[in-house]
Amino acid sequence: MQTALILSLRNQVHLITEEMICKLPSDSTLDHLRIDLLRAIKEHGANNETSSQHHTLFSSLLTKMTREERELHAKSQILEQLVFQDYRDREDRILAAHEETFKWVLTNDHRDGYEDKRWSGFVSWLRADGDPLYWVTGKPGSGKSTLMKFIVHNPVCAMRLAAWGGNVPILILRFYFWNSGANIQCSQEGLFRSLLHDAIKQRPEIASFLFPQRWDRWLLFGFDSKPWTLSELTGAFEVLVQRAKDMYKLCMFVDGLDEFEGSHNDLISLFKKAVSSPNVKVCVSSRPWAVFQENFARQPSLMLEDLTYPDILAYISANFDQHSGFAALQKREPEFASTLVENIAIKSRGVFLWVHLVVSSLLGGLSNFDRVVDLQRRLDELPADLENFYAKILDTIDPFYEKHAGQLFSIVAASKGKLTALGLSFTEEDTANERLFETDQISPLSPGEVALRIQIVRRRLSSRCKGLIEIPSDSYSSPRTRPARATARASSLSGGTQSDVTLESLRPVSYLHRTAKDYLKTKEAKIKIETMAAGYTPYSALTKSTLLMAKALPLEAQQWFTLSELVQQALDYASTATTARMSVESKIIDELGKFAHALTHRDSQDFSADGFLPLLAKHNLHPYMLEKIQNRVEIFRDQARRPLLWRIVAEYKQYPSLCELELLEEGHLAPAIDIMQHISRNNPEPNSVIDGESPWSMILKECIAVARRVRAAAQRESNELNHWASLIEIFIKMGADPRMNRNSEQGSCIREAFGWLLPSRAKKLEKLLNTSKRRWSLARRFILPIFTEAPPDSSDAIPLSFASGDGALTPPVRKENRCRSPLCDSTMPVERILESAIIAGEEHARGTRHLAPRGYWDQRKKLGKPRSKISCREYGESLDFGNKRPPPVS
Repeated sequence: MQTALILSLRNQVHLITEEMICKLPSDSTLDHLRIDLLRAIKEHGANNETSSQHHTLFSSLLTKMTREERELHAKSQILEQLVFQDYRDREDRILAAHEETFKWVLTNDHRDGYEDKRWSGFVSWLRADGDPLYWVTGKPGSGKSTLMKFIVHNPVCAMRLAAWGGNVPILILRFYFWNSGANIQCSQEGLFRSLLHDAIKQRPEIASFLFPQRWDRWLLFGFDSKPWTLSELTGAFEVLVQRAKDMYKLCMFVDGLDEFEGSHNDLISLFKKAVSSPNVKVCVSSRPWAVFQENFARQPSLMLEDLTYPDILAYISANFDQHSGFAALQKREPEFASTLVENIAIKSRGVFLWVHLVVSSLLGGLSNFDRVVDLQRRLDELPADLENFYAKILDTIDPFYEKHAGQLFSIVAASKGKLTALGLSFTEEDTANERLFETDQISPLSPGEVALRIQIVRRRLSSRCKGLIEIPSDSYSSPRTRPARATARASSLSGGTQSDVTLESLRPVSYLHRTAKDYLKTKEAKIKIETMAAGYTPYSALTKSTLLMAKALPLEAQQWFTLSELVQQALDYASTATTARMSVESKIIDELGKFAHALTHRDSQDFSADGFLPLLAKHNLHPYMLEKIQNRVEIFRDQARRPLLWRIVAEYKQYPSLCELELLEEGHLAPAIDIMQHISRNNPEPNSVIDGESPWSMILKECIAVARRVRAAAQRESNELNHWASLIEIFIKMGADPRMNRNSEQGSCIREAFGWLLPSRAKKLEKLLNTSKRRWSLARRFILPIFTEAPPDSSDAIPLSFASGDGALTPPVRKENRCRSPLCDSTMPVERILESAIIAGEEHARGTRHLAPRGYWDQRKKLGKPRSKISCREYGESLDFGNKRPPPVS
C-alpha cells in the first residue's frame, strides 16, 4: 500500500476494519507505521475529529512513513546497483556435493586416522577465536569449489559459527573467482561488490555508513546513476571490516584465489589486513601455488586430496549401484566388482573430476555389457592424470567431425564466456540463419523453434567435442543474474512468465572444468585444434550470431539480455577480430547498423549521441572505417563544420578505429597513416583554425609531447616516433604552413620532436619544409610571421612610417624583428625583406646587412664567412637557391 493512498482513506473510513488491519504484514518498521496510521485514521475519522492534535499525529506518522519508505528505496537501489551481470553464475555452475561426500568437514569425523595429513579441524576453527584465516587447498579437480559451496550453504556451518558469534549476529559472505567468465568475475571489483551486496542484504541498515555520499544522494534526489569506482568499493569494504564489532561479525568464504586476474600478493594482503580486525574470519581456497604456500603455510588448512578417499569410494559405489549392468556384474563377478571400485579410487589420487570422467566411461561399457576383461582394459588405458585424459578425449573425435569440432572449440575460446546455447545455434551456416540475417525485421523465435535449436546444439556438442565443452544442466534456476530494473520491460511484454525453454536456451556454453580449459590452451592442444579448424576465424561467426540472436531473442529472454547489450557485444567481437588481425565481413557490420537504426526507432534507444558510425569508431574497426572513408561516407554528423582531418587529429584518442593498428597492439594511440593518406588526396586544409587550433598546429604539439614521453622512458628506438614523423611528412605535402614549425623553444618543432632520436629523419623533414616554404614565398602566400608569444603592446611596435603603393598601411613590426642595420629604414619584418630580396634577385637596401631569423648563424658557419659579412641575398642563396636566379613571380 503506497503512502499517498493512505491519505485518501480518511474519506473512506468505513472500509477500514480491524480484520483488514490484522491481515497486513507486520515484519518491518514501515509495516508497523502503516498499521498505526490506519488505526489512527479509523479511530479519529469515525468520530469526525479534526483537532490540531489529530493533524499533528497524522503528520508525524506520515513523515515517519515517508522517511522510512525513502530509506528502504535507497537500500534496495544500492543493493541493485551492486549486483552485476552473472554475479552468481560461478556458484550456480558448481555441482552440488554428492549426498555421501564432505559431511566430515563439519563434523570432524576424519580426525581419527588422518593425523599425518594436512588437516586442521574446520569445526574448531568455526567455533573458536583462534587463527582467523583458514586455507583450503588441493590439486586441480579435487573438489575445492564444491567443498566451499557445500560449507556455505550447509545450515550446520551457521550453527557452528553461532558459538563464535555469541549474541552478535554473523554475516556470512561468499565469492567465487572465475577466470572463465566475465572480467568482473575474476577482479577485485567483482569481489567487493559481491561481498558488500551480501552484507547489506543481511543487514540493510549498514548501507548508510558503507556508502554515505551515495546514500545522501539517494535521499535527496531519489536516484544516483554514478558508476562504481574501485576506490569507493575499497573504502566501503574497509568500513565494513572496521565496523565488525558489537553490531555484527563477519565470516567470508572466497573460492579460487588462483583464478584472480591481478596481483596475488595484493589479494593476500587484503585478506590478511581484514582478519587483523577483531570479529572477522576468512576462509579461502586455491591451488597449492608457491605464493599461497608461502603466505598460508602456518595458517589452519587442509589438503583436500588427502582426505577424500572415503568420499570417492562412496561416490563410485553410489553411481555404480544405480546401474543395472553393475548389479549384474556383482552377481557374476562379485570380487572383481569390489576390486574395480577400489582400483578407481586408488588411481584417482584424490581428483574427483577424474573419477567423474572414468565412472562415466565405465558406465558406458556396462551399458554395452562389456566383459570383465573389457572393463579392466578400459580402466588401464585411461590416463591417470587429467591432461593426458583430455588429450585422449581429443584423439577420439570422429575424423568426419574434426573440422566442425575445431570450429566449435575456436568459437567457445573466442567468446570469452559470453556465448549462450541459443547464440551457439546461430553460429551454424544454414539456410534458416541466412534468411534471418537478410531480414530487416525483429522477429522473436517461438518456444518450439528455440527448443529445437537447443536440442540440436546439445547433440552436436556431445558428438563433436566429446564432453569437453558442454551446456550446463538444469542444476540452477536462472542462466544470468539481472537487476530488477532491467527486467521490467521484458516482464511486461512477456506477461511476466519464464518458460523452461527460454532458461535452457540462455545457459552459457562452458568448458567441462577449468582444467579442461587450461588443457585446451596448451600449445599442443591449440596446434591440434587449429589443424582441425583449417584456418577458420570465429569472430565473424560470433558477430553474426550475436546479431541474429538480437533479432530473434524471445521477449521473456530480455530479462537477462537487452537488445542494446547484444549490439554492444557484437561490436566487441568485431573489434577483437580487428585486434587479432582477423576480418569481419563489412556486410555483417552494415546489417548491425541497420538493426541498431531499427531498434532506435522502435524502442527510442540511441546508441550514440553522434550516430552509429561514431559508436563504431570508438571500437577497433579500422578496416571497416577506412572502407567507409574511401567511399566518401560521412562518419560524423557535423563533418561539414568540423572536417574529418581536424576531428582525427583533435580526438583520435577517443576513436581507436581511426588509429594505427600496429601501434594499438603496442598500447599507443596515433592517427592511422592509411586514413591520413586518403584524406590528403582530397585537398584538405591543414591550416584551417577551429576552436583556436588547426590540424597542423595540433599535430606538431602531439609530436613534441610524444617525443618527450619517449625520451623520458629512455627509449633508443621508437616505432611510435617514426609513425608521427610520417604524419608530419603527410602534412607538409598537404600544404601545411611552414611558419608554424617555428613555435618551439628550439626554433623548430620538427627538430625538437625528432632531432634527438631521429636526427636524419628530422633533417629530411626540415628540408622538405624549406622547399614548401620557398613555394609559399614564390606564390606570395606569406603576409605576416607567426609568433608564439602574445600580441605586442602598442609601446613595443614601430610607428607606421609609410604606405604601400595602393595606399594600404603596412602593419607595425616589433623592434626585435626588424632589420638592425643603421642604413636600413624599412619597417617591414626582416623575413619579408629577405623574401623580397630573393624574389627580386637583388640585395635589399644596396647591400646592407639585415637581422636574419633563427638559423642565420648556422648558415654563416656553413658558408665560412665572418659574422658581419653575410647579406640578405647570400642568406637566401644558402637556403637552397644557390647561384640560380629564382623564377619570376607572376
